[in-house]
Amino acid sequence: MKASIDDFQAAKETLAHRGWAVLRGLPFVHDGEPDISSILRTAACFGRPSDREGGTPAWAVRPASDDARQTFSRRTGGATLHTDAQYRRVPEHLVCLFAVRPADDGGTTRILSASDARTALRGHEREHRLLERLARPDWAWRVPAPFDGEPPFRAAVLPGDGTIRWRVDNLAAGADRETAREFAQRLETAPQVIELRLGVGDAVVLDNRRVLHGRTFFADRRRFMVRVRLWDRP
Repeated sequence: MKASIDDFQAAKETLAHRGWAVLRGLPFVHDGEPDISSILRTAACFGRPSDREGGTPAWAVRPASDDARQTFSRRTGGATLHTDAQYRRVPEHLVCLFAVRPADDGGTTRILSASDARTALRGHEREHRLLERLARPDWAWRVPAPFDGEPPFRAAVLPGDGTIRWRVDNLAAGADRETAREFAQRLETAPQVIELRLGVGDAVVLDNRRVLHGRTFFADRRRFMVRVRLWDRP
């Protein structure tokens, strides 16, 4: 059953309410290959596609390596919970992931809200101290090698306004590694993490300011997703 106009409206309402939404059965895969025009039309229903990275708004998330040192979009394996473009002063507002070919052995999308990320620290013996450090505008991340840099800046992870900015494996030199390690461990084991299996033709839209996303481990190199980042309109 293909998505209807009502499905898109419901997805927009769900996105606004909880920070993520799923669309099922979209017609963007033909003979195992993505129809990029269809993907971009779908994404544009939610925002304005960004081509800031690499000059293209549609980015292939397709493993070419098993090397854990490679970026998430270029390797097999899991991906820790993170927000996209955390290394930019102003990250894109939304992220869309379109499933062209799911992995046979995992690669399930994982989602955790910013509020549940805070809750993940509840009961930690240093809960208040960790939250204090994560709220400080002292954090910075490296710009990935293929992309252009920008003037250095620092920002908070959890500034206290319901938003989050995070990626543990991309922290810049001088970061508070102990706080980062403890926070990352709590995120990965948080009971509120949602695991979402996307089939061929499915898409998930994520509020990049209010939710983290990641994936479970996979080794199937045929896995193929397309990512589109979006700005809020206009």
